[in-house]
Amino acid sequence: MIKFKTFLRRLVAVIFGSTLLVLSGVTFLAAYGWLPISSGSLGSLGGLGLSFDPYTLAADHRLLWTGISAAGALCGVALIWLGVTFTRAQSRFVISEPRHGGGFGDVRVSMGSKGVRSLVAFIGESTDQVRQCDPTVSLHRKGWKVDCKVYVAHEAALPAVVDSLRSSLRQNLEHHTGLPVFKLDIQTELTPLSGVS
Repeated sequence: MIKFKTFLRRLVAVIFGSTLLVLSGVTFLAAYGWLPISSGSLGSLGGLGLSFDPYTLAADHRLLWTGISAAGALCGVALIWLGVTFTRAQSRFVISEPRHGGGFGDVRVSMGSKGVRSLVAFIGESTDQVRQCDPTVSLHRKGWKVDCKVYVAHEAALPAVVDSLRSSLRQNLEHHTGLPVFKLDIQTELTPLSGVS
């Protein structure tokens, strides 16, 4: 399922790209006089009259407008392509580069972000009294930064649950990836009584 922000970004890219493509086409047609535009004044700027007559453009000016139109059309097509066909490729965390050495030797190792999030969610939900874990994970030079929103049972003692969750996340994520958790934020929500099975 595409998130709303992602959908909105793609929609804006398609709309902007389409507008750019149409404007480029209009500019090209107008520069060669193929578009029925009557010459006339475009207004004035500081007492200087601005007018446009496509039928009196010199050849070098037509060539300039052709280049501008072509560049605009290419940008428009690129934006439309990004908005329509850009598949949401799974981003990856590079956890080891050959030049850095480390526990992986001369091998470049990466992990899919979805897999890391699933791992953190599994670890969180395996913790006693945690009903659901919704993590956001990012990788920095110091290691992992993990933000977890967890739903805990209404009878849970929060200090004990948070301490267990923190210890489990740090230990297991470092064990699986070889990188430390340098920052961990936990937001807790109590599961409503009706939601407890």
